[in-house]
Formats: sequence, C-alpha cells, structure tokens
Amino acid sequence: MPGTDVPEYVSVAPGRRGQRRQDGPTYVEAVQWFAAAHLRGKAGRTRWEQAGKHDVQQWMVWLLERYSAAYASNQFRALQQFFKWLAAEEKIGDPMAGLRPPHVPDRPVPVFAAADLARLERACAGRSFQQRRDAAVIGDRDPAVRARGHPP
Repeated sequence: MPGTDVPEYVSVAPGRRGQRRQDGPTYVEAVQWFAAAHLRGKAGRTRWEQAGKHDVQQWMVWLLERYSAAYASNQFRALQQFFKWLAAEEKIGDPMAGLRPPHVPDRPVPVFAAADLARLERACAGRSFQQRRDAAVIGDRDPAVRARGHPP
C-alpha cells in the first residue's frame, strides 16, 4: 500500500494505541504532532514516503529550541519506532536510519553544603512534634543512621 497519506497510519500502528506513559505523550500523539506541525504544515509533505532525514532533523532542532533535550529525545524515539514499523510494513526506506537521538546532558542533583545542613539541623532541634518529626526525617537521610540498621 505505498503512497499512504500522512495521517492514515498513525492510528493503526500495532502495539502502540492507548499506551500512555505517565510522564509524556503517547507514541501516537508524538507521530501526529510531527505529521501535522512539520510534514504537512512546514514541509508540505502529504505522503509518508516523502519524509526524509532532513525533515526529522529539522523537527528535532525545532523541538530543542522550545523544549528540553530529554523531551526531544523521547519524541525522537517515538518517531523512530513508528518509522521502523512503517518501513517494514510498507517496504519503504526508513528516514531515521542512521540518525541519533539528541544528547541528553546529565543534570546534577543539587546537594546541601555542610553549612546548610548544620542550619537545617538547628532549625529541627527542639521538643515540638514538628521539630522531632523533621529531625527524624533528616536523620533517616543520613547514611550513617542507615548503616546502623535503621530502615530508610
């Protein structure tokens, strides 16, 4: 069935409909967005086989200018799965073959400085319920307390 219109296959890709992850759009939504906003909207493409590497690269640049690298990488992987399936189903070239997902840099987790921890411990010192509760929570985060056998 070569020559399929862009929107047609999006809703019938096997094993993807209805699968929603808690932290992002479904596979189908990612592909529909790419098709509507880029392929049909900007590039004027109306058939899947017209999509090329350059289209995917332009879409990734557009996403990276507006969203995080992690989000763009998730969108890339959704498109990658769709085009891999479409290439096998329709016996057409995979426009994403050889492309790599956007690099997602490590985002270090902020760590309290020793002075900040000392100030926090002083704020929790006391006999009120809230102070004792807060001191217990902070104590449970201390690796030395956990090493003595207390549960985290």
